[in-house]
Amino acid sequence: MTTSSTQTNRRRLTPARTGRPKRATVAIDAFAAVADPTRRRLIELLAEGDRPVFELADEFDMSRPAISKHLRLLKEAGVVSEHLAGRERLYQLCPESLEDVSAWTLKYHRFWQTRLRTLTTRHLKKS
Repeated sequence: MTTSSTQTNRRRLTPARTGRPKRATVAIDAFAAVADPTRRRLIELLAEGDRPVFELADEFDMSRPAISKHLRLLKEAGVVSEHLAGRERLYQLCPESLEDVSAWTLKYHRFWQTRLRTLTTRHLKKS
């Protein structure tokens, strides 16, 4: 009787039974990295210069560990890197990793410029 209750308790503690998904390792690219508003703001802050995590965390209404998770994802995507400066870990932006995102958005920027010019031209002809 004791053995079966111990086995039942062990079964309940397995990740599949607790409702928590197992942490999967998923490759993240620059597009996924910039999809989140918090990560976009981190990129903006790091564009101003290298910063330690505590300085970055001060800019948000969330915990330092939460910011560290975002920074880890940005690092995995190659958007930021970290280096030691004395006892501090400084994060820095790697802007070259955003070239694909920039090229993609530039294509749509041109599209909308053309569309707006056409709309403006049509509107002026009607006036």
